[in-house]
Amino acid sequence: MKLSLLPKMKYTLRGFTLVEVMVAVSIFAIVVTIGISSLLTANTALVRSQAQRKAIDSVSFVLESMARQIRVGEAYKAGNNEFEFITADGDEKTFFQDVHNNSTVRGIFQKIDNNDPVAMTSTGVNVTNLDFHLSGTNSGGPDGLQPIVQIVIAGETLGRQPTEFRVQTSVTRRILDFE
Repeated sequence: MKLSLLPKMKYTLRGFTLVEVMVAVSIFAIVVTIGISSLLTANTALVRSQAQRKAIDSVSFVLESMARQIRVGEAYKAGNNEFEFITADGDEKTFFQDVHNNSTVRGIFQKIDNNDPVAMTSTGVNVTNLDFHLSGTNSGGPDGLQPIVQIVIAGETLGRQPTEFRVQTSVTRRILDFE
């Protein structure tokens, strides 16, 4: 009779088979691939949105600056993608569309009296169209109509993913034209 102090244990092999491991790794790889693809798509959308926001902010700043100056000006003249007027300080100012420093990028410029033009838009924005629509003015003097200028700017952001935009505003003269 043989005595044993250890209880009898049943030994069984435990673990995963090679097929089970391969299936688990394959499922993990598919999930990671889908996750990375979604992340890259979201990143691309973010970059495009930031570029568009930057361009719109730049153009909005220019548009607001133009509107502020036009609002207090007088002797408005519009035509051929440019707008001329006399500022509150008595200077002759012109807003117009032109090319940035011998490149193909077009922007909005301002010129005061006979000084050199100054760019108002950044070089990251290509302004494809600048229109001024003027109504309520009469070259012979007050006509009883309040002068109103509609400014329309169209263009695109520059970069890897160009985005088109179009903004507009209407500006009325602060001083009433009822005489």
